[in-house]
Amino acid sequence: MSRRPSQTSSASGDNCQPWDIGTGVTGYVWHALNPRAVLLLQHGYGEYARRFVTQYNRLIPHLLNAGVSVYAFDMWGSGHSPGRRGLTDVGRAVEDHRAARRKLSEQPLPLFLLGHSLGGLVTATSVMRDQGGVRGVVLTSAALQFDASRGLLAFARAAAFFAPTVRAPHKAAGIEFLYHGAERDELLAGDPLFYRGRVPMLVAATGGNIAHDNWNLYPAWKVPVLLMHGTADTWTDPRGSQRLFDAVASEDKTIHLVEGGYHELLNDTERDETLNVLLSWLERHLPRT
Repeated sequence: MSRRPSQTSSASGDNCQPWDIGTGVTGYVWHALNPRAVLLLQHGYGEYARRFVTQYNRLIPHLLNAGVSVYAFDMWGSGHSPGRRGLTDVGRAVEDHRAARRKLSEQPLPLFLLGHSLGGLVTATSVMRDQGGVRGVVLTSAALQFDASRGLLAFARAAAFFAPTVRAPHKAAGIEFLYHGAERDELLAGDPLFYRGRVPMLVAATGGNIAHDNWNLYPAWKVPVLLMHGTADTWTDPRGSQRLFDAVASEDKTIHLVEGGYHELLNDTERDETLNVLLSWLERHLPRT
């Protein structure tokens, strides 16, 4: 395992301030002391943005140390945003993401996007609907690959319309497969904002249909991208990251697969290596100081 990056930094991530994107969700901003860029972070399903301060190998404090201000919002039904817990319309989340990007277009610094898990699908969809103004994209364990037929997706759409809160008929991966040791992590076990229920039909239908339609669009992807996935991820399919890597037209694309890695790579056994790869890629794409 690589050496753990220093956490004795001046940017602790405690200086979180509210940020309003104008759609009703709860947003946040962490300002770097001497910013060189901004990054819009999109969390995964059932979690929330501020987990990336104290968990995920303290990603947000490390980004602040790198001179990157971080903006984020909790999706509907997640974290501190309103809505029934776990009930997220992925299409609506994409529109929220685009609204956040429009808000960030008012500032002068280069914009990076980072999406994890379902947030990776939201981010990738946002990119395909508008690639303008994006310096680079990082997708970690992105939920890009849904193995479902057109007929099943059509059924899911109808079911979500009539019964959006009914649980999707698939076996969910257990908490123990989020990262090695997750079932013994007291921080995760005691987190009241982490949703542990099964995925509602609304999430499965909107996410599955958007993911399916995106594969016709990805060959037009021109933005630099870093894809990261664990080969033992049972929450999202690592084949989706490889497939996206093969599909995009960008000449600046990198894929980093962690052998035996679970879903939350920045919380997993090789979290330090994962963090170093992410920060090194970002450093290469940041403006020169």
